Order: sequence, then structure tokens, then C-alpha cells
Amino acid sequence: MQPVIKHSTPLLVLACLLILSQGCRFESSETRALKAAKLNPLQREFEKKRWKFREKRLRAPNDIKKSQVFEEATNWTQAFGERCNWEIKDWIGKLTSMRAQEAGDKVYISIESVGSRWHIEYQTPGTFSEQNMIEKGSDVYKQVEEMQVGDLVYFSGHWVKDAKRGFKEKSYTDWGSLNRPEFVVLFSEVRKLN
Repeated sequence: MQPVIKHSTPLLVLACLLILSQGCRFESSETRALKAAKLNPLQREFEKKRWKFREKRLRAPNDIKKSQVFEEATNWTQAFGERCNWEIKDWIGKLTSMRAQEAGDKVYISIESVGSRWHIEYQTPGTFSEQNMIEKGSDVYKQVEEMQVGDLVYFSGHWVKDAKRGFKEKSYTDWGSLNRPEFVVLFSEVRKLN
């Protein structure tokens, strides 16, 4: 008597192939939302160019060349800010952090880009004592209080100018600024991407 498995092997293989082919068609709601959304051309340009500076610095043979790449990135970032009038309009990201001050009067948020090849974040200023935090009662506060970490969002706002780096950025080193930047943004709107 021959095992049943031997005769059903071709059917089992066919069934597995069919399941795998169907599985490739299933997408998360996040993936569908991102495909439907259009990445702002300025966001694409900014993040792509910053990536190129990151890669150029990685290939630099010594600290002198690395410093030159950082200076080039700073100059380009400054010119980009001036060209877009220091504004961000309808960029796309994922809400990665949302913390309220103990009294709930101010909130801190961080949004990670979904259009970049690496980790790049846009954040409110870093301490609750700063005047530019999102204040209770403001339009942005009302928008984010209805959200949760992990939500995909459109965000708008203004860059904070910085003479050293073009835009204010929280990294302690020039490498951190290029490798894992955390740009400070004064948010004017944060809305869910549907």
C-alpha cells in the first residue's frame, strides 16, 4: 500500500502555490493608504537629497572630506528652506510619538517620514518649557488629540531656521544630522491620512 501523501503531493504543491499567489495580493490598510496618497514633490526632493548627502559622507575618506559634505548639506538645506519659504505643506508621515505635559497644557509629537529610505523625523521643539510646543486649545492640539501613535498623517508647518544646519535639527553630531535627522517643525496642521 502506497502512502496517500505520494499521490496528493502534486495537489498539495498546487494548493500552496495558489495560496501564495493570492497572499501577494493582500495589502494592509496602511499600504493601501500610502499608495493612494501622493508624496509632495518637495518632500521627495528634500529627503532624496538628504539621503545623497548621507551616502556621500559615508564614502568620504577622512574627517576633512566628511566636514565638507556636512557643510555642503547645510548650504543646500538653507537654500531649500528659502526656496520653499520655510514651509512644509501636506507632507506624509507616521505619528511615532505623542506626549502630553503633566497638566496636558502642551503636547510633543514626532512624525517619521514614510517617503524616505531611512529614519528621518519631524518633531516639535524638545522641551515642554519652550514656547513653540503645541498648546492646549490650538487647532493642532485639537487635531492630534483625536489621533494615536501609528496613525498615518499629512502634516504642514514651518521649519525653524538654524545657521549651523540650515534647519534646526536635534542631533549632537554632524553625522547624526545626516544619518538619523530629527528636524524641528512648528506644526500648523496634522490630519489623518484616510
